[in-house]
Amino acid sequence: MARSARDEKMDRLKTSTWICDQCALSLGGHAEPGHLATYHVGTCDVCLEEKAVTEPRDWNGLYDEQPLYDVAPSTTRPRMSELMDHICRLDELE
Repeated sequence: MARSARDEKMDRLKTSTWICDQCALSLGGHAEPGHLATYHVGTCDVCLEEKAVTEPRDWNGLYDEQPLYDVAPSTTRPRMSELMDHICRLDELE
C-alpha cells in the first residue's frame, strides 16, 4: 500500500529541526496566543521548501504527545510566515 503524503511528512517531522507555518498547521500544530518565535529563511525539513521557518517546539500538537498548552489554534502566526515569504521574494529580485 502506498504511503500518503501526510504520512511521509509526519515521518520527516520526527527528525526535523526547522518547520514552516504551513506544514505545522497542516499537521495539526497550533501556537499559544502571545507566544513569540524566532524565524529565519531556511529549508523546511517537512516540505523541503525554502521559506520562513522556526523550530517545531514553537508549535503545540505536532506530535501525538500531550500538548504543552491547552489553547485554540492561533491565526496570528501564519501571517508572520506570509510576511517572511514576501520578504524572501523581494530579496530574490535584488
